[in-house]
Amino acid sequence: FVADENQRRGIETFEPKDKKNQDETELTGDVNYSKIAIYGESDPRAFDYSGAFCNANRGIFSGEELLKLQREFLYDFLHASQEQTIKPKNNPRIDIDQVIVGRT
Repeated sequence: FVADENQRRGIETFEPKDKKNQDETELTGDVNYSKIAIYGESDPRAFDYSGAFCNANRGIFSGEELLKLQREFLYDFLHASQEQTIKPKNNPRIDIDQVIVGRT
């Protein structure tokens, strides 16, 4: 496994795009609507695991401006740091193994 930030593999830098309108799919991934017609809405294969936590799995997650995030958004960081799991929308929890560095 080779960590490469340019290829979004093993090292992920996260900075929220909009401080007032935050979405957890930036961290965990989102449904791939082009695959819903093939697999169905509840099938895990229709999910796009391209969130920041998924890209940093088995590597380093670097979060910027974390203290300025909304309280509800911080629950994903709490689960990731304490329980080492993430909860994508409409999918079961996923175990993650990464170093989480947060700064503000």
